[in-house]
Amino acid sequence: DVPQLHQKLLEADYPIHRPLTKREFRVGDSFIHPHEFAILDPDGYFLRFSE
Repeated sequence: DVPQLHQKLLEADYPIHRPLTKREFRVGDSFIHPHEFAILDPDGYFLRFSE
């Protein structure tokens, strides 16, 4: 659950690189609406979580 993971990281004061958002993507003839956010891990890797 991406929103729940986002909340846990906020509660732990982990820095969020991109806030939780709801995106829209076209897939064929329909649209999907995933929630996503991003962090930078301690080694500098960009990690995006999407559901």
